[in-house]
Amino acid sequence: MGGKQSALYLNLGNLYQELDDYNSAVTIFAKGIENRNNFTALYIGLGESYLKLENYIEAEKALKEAVSINENSYYGYYLLGNIEKEKGNHNQAFNYYEQSLKYNPDYVKAYLAEGQLHLEREKYQSAISSFSIAVEKNPDYAESHYYLGRAYYKADMLKAAAAEFRKTMHINDRFPEAKNLLEKIEKDLNNNK
Repeated sequence: MGGKQSALYLNLGNLYQELDDYNSAVTIFAKGIENRNNFTALYIGLGESYLKLENYIEAEKALKEAVSINENSYYGYYLLGNIEKEKGNHNQAFNYYEQSLKYNPDYVKAYLAEGQLHLEREKYQSAISSFSIAVEKNPDYAESHYYLGRAYYKADMLKAAAAEFRKTMHINDRFPEAKNLLEKIEKDLNNNK
């Protein structure tokens, strides 16, 4: 099958994903793979769709195939990390996120995912480190500031947390979690004066 036909399957599958019709996306991506089984993006799309459907077994199969075809597929490793995180295999998730960053050291979502794993394990300094890198890589991404603020908050570094929540709100004033924590911190700081 030619590249144009593969691109059509890919675009149609992506369209179904945008419409949140993941069952149809699975069908389209699988059909594209039947006709061209070495196109990494089709496997990524298939894996993403299965992940949205919470079919982790099929998602993992598709994504492992994607990274076997193209070992530089940082997004494939990132999604495999998300699967392992959902399954509770945090060490394996962390390894996949590291693989993702090996191939794309600027991929902010992998730093955020690592930081979230550190937060869950109450390794606050490690979380702060991961989230700080995410902020450095993309200072205009509100979620990075929010999670850095959460890590500071958990580490009882309230002034630093408040500063990050303010930055979050400056970038995206519709971020209720940041607003609520900022109000709580400001109240706590005012009560301790």
